Amino acid sequence: MDITNALKITKKRIDNYKNKKRLKKYYLEEMNKGKSYVAIILDGIMLRLIIAFGFFLYFYVKTDDYLFSFAVSVQFFIILNLLLYQINTIKFNRVIKKTNEIVAKEEILKDLLNKTPYEFIEYCYNVLDNIGLEDLKMLHQRDIDMIGNFKGKSIGIKCLQYEDDYKVTIKDVKEFFLSLKKMDIESGAIITTSTFTEDTKDFLPKLQDHIRIYLFDKDSFVELIKKTELYPKEREIEKVIINRMRDRNKKIREYRKNLLSKGKSSKYIFLSAIIYFFGKFTNYQKYYSIASYFLLILGLASIIKNIVIFLKPEVEKNEDSFI
Repeated sequence: MDITNALKITKKRIDNYKNKKRLKKYYLEEMNKGKSYVAIILDGIMLRLIIAFGFFLYFYVKTDDYLFSFAVSVQFFIILNLLLYQINTIKFNRVIKKTNEIVAKEEILKDLLNKTPYEFIEYCYNVLDNIGLEDLKMLHQRDIDMIGNFKGKSIGIKCLQYEDDYKVTIKDVKEFFLSLKKMDIESGAIITTSTFTEDTKDFLPKLQDHIRIYLFDKDSFVELIKKTELYPKEREIEKVIINRMRDRNKKIREYRKNLLSKGKSSKYIFLSAIIYFFGKFTNYQKYYSIASYFLLILGLASIIKNIVIFLKPEVEKNEDSFI
């Protein structure tokens, strides 16, 4: 039993370590605008070595002393690494915060659009209740979904669950305004998972003398959610990122598998021969030859891979019969 528990603990620690590496890789790629993790590491090493070597050459030319130049360059290399580490740590922490906010926003909006209309209104109710609106009540009327009190005044709320490409228009605001007037409500708020048209924003000041209406588009609504306990925890956001990376890696594996699939080998070799043949009649024979050789390599790799896959079950079968 102790061995089983020890194995579980070890596996958990290994998984946690792998997840931390995945997260670091994701954040670094975000910080370097999509550049691959390996490229980031190599660029960092090369930059440091080039700068250190530049200092070595500078001091060697000035002093003509190899050992002195080497010693100064090593010290500079250490100081440079410490300085870059501090700078990159600050940048990295900023990227983590920004990336987590983007991921959280994407997940919140995706979740809101997947809710039923009633679930969406109920979620909005919970958000407004969390930020301190008083006496909230569901109405479920055509133009007003709930009412409450805000800063001592009655407020009506309309929740519009729209896709991003469908914006809230002046017509929506006018209908909401008329409903507020009809019910003698002093102020209003429209919450949407989309945005408002520019003419709607321009039209809003004309209503302020009668009823104050607050507009919450998808960005400002997420900012409201941030102030509540409904906003995703850091652990939840990290889990989403890890799942995204797993999905991405799965797609890459499927692409590689498809690239060297059984039906592709003959096509690669045939295309290779065609390109090589027609390349002889152009002024760019060298480039055609390179493309031809590349396709030939893919074709041969596909054949070898499929032979290995074909023979593998036979080997396992023979091993089983021997046992």
